[in-house]
Amino acid sequence: MEIGGSESYGATEVHKEMLGYIGIADKKLVELGINKLLRYYTDLNYGTEVKSPKIKFQKKETVVIESENRDKILSEIGVKFTKEYFRKRYNLAEGDFELTRTGVLSS
Repeated sequence: MEIGGSESYGATEVHKEMLGYIGIADKKLVELGINKLLRYYTDLNYGTEVKSPKIKFQKKETVVIESENRDKILSEIGVKFTKEYFRKRYNLAEGDFELTRTGVLSS
């Protein structure tokens, strides 16, 4: 199937949305597997009466918001971040931003 012209943007958005759904399904599958292993480990070592620990993955948006808040607080107390840190942490391309003298991002 060939996609071209004005339909390619719509198809790209659909593909992007589907990848998001697959990613969520994969996270849930891994969560279930790890929690099952934790249950087996707890049952084997402590008996079935003991409640086993569980993990729950955070949504990516939550992690980014927490990072933003943490980074803001750290910069206010004098921590200087590198451009490389911002590129890795927020998945930014080299030309997406500049660091100013105060360490505040500009677009």
